[in-house]
Amino acid sequence: MARGSLVPKKSRSGVILSLECYRRAAEARRMADGATKGPAKADFLAIEQRWLSLARSYEVETVRAAPRRAPRSQRKQRGCG
Repeated sequence: MARGSLVPKKSRSGVILSLECYRRAAEARRMADGATKGPAKADFLAIEQRWLSLARSYEVETVRAAPRRAPRSQRKQRGCG
């Protein structure tokens, strides 16, 4: 992640990016748990939800980018398994 940047760079793998987002979501949750005032707690919980949403979006991108294998029935017809 670039120094001073809040959002991880997209050049790393989606798995690494999603793990970083989950780490930041957990950090926001800890901050919310430690907050003594309602508005601050609500802000940290909202930040946590945004990080979780970003993590899930990276996971979806990773699944979409993964190479697809032919269905098993087609592989057998071709003699590939």
